Amino acid sequence: MIMAMNYREAISEIMPLVIVGDTGKPFIITRDSAYGDWQVCYPDPDKADSFTISQREHDPYIAKYIGAEFDAGSFPYVYDRR
Repeated sequence: MIMAMNYREAISEIMPLVIVGDTGKPFIITRDSAYGDWQVCYPDPDKADSFTISQREHDPYIAKYIGAEFDAGSFPYVYDRR
């Protein structure tokens, strides 16, 4: 898990995957409920969905993406994936 202190750092963390349009490496963006820090997680692809569901009680806006989704969709498309 990569901890980022602000949203800009979290976005910078995922940009390499977005730029190349990666289709295989999922990442999860979430916010720590205790401290408010942004986190970018790279779970095992087979466990990404179950991890996202298990963490939803801590952050109702947690979402899983792949880089290609940012390239293919608009902001509302990506935001509504949660």
